[in-house]
Amino acid sequence: MKAYFNYPTQTSVSFIVERSQAFPAVSICNYSPMRFDNFIEPFLNFTKSRNLTYANDTSTISEEQSRYIRDFIQNLLRHGEPVDNYFFPMSSMLISCLYNGQRCQTNDFIPFYSSSFGRCYTFNAKMKLNQSSVRNTTDNGGLGKLELQL
Repeated sequence: MKAYFNYPTQTSVSFIVERSQAFPAVSICNYSPMRFDNFIEPFLNFTKSRNLTYANDTSTISEEQSRYIRDFIQNLLRHGEPVDNYFFPMSSMLISCLYNGQRCQTNDFIPFYSSSFGRCYTFNAKMKLNQSSVRNTTDNGGLGKLELQL
């Protein structure tokens, strides 16, 4: 037990520092996909007009009614009606935003739709339409960070 094997070893460590790297895209979604205040009356009108439900209560949605939400949205889309007012705008979620110490705004986020979460938003998304490029970060930690208050 007192004897140890001794083998010669050689360790080589090298560091490559790349100062500018692409900052990752960050997506956020509201856990409640629909704005109940804008949604409930048109939705109840839709279900009543098709004799799907007969509820008059505008403070809740029953389990039976919830089965028709997807049909309601699909009907709006089929008829070319806007759906944006049924989802939360970024301005209602974003309290403050800082990227690399600079203030960022709602227009720094690109909207997209999720079947699970409704309207979501991505910071640092590359858009082909306006030829925007992704932001880079020059520091890990320090200035190279995104601070969001939602």
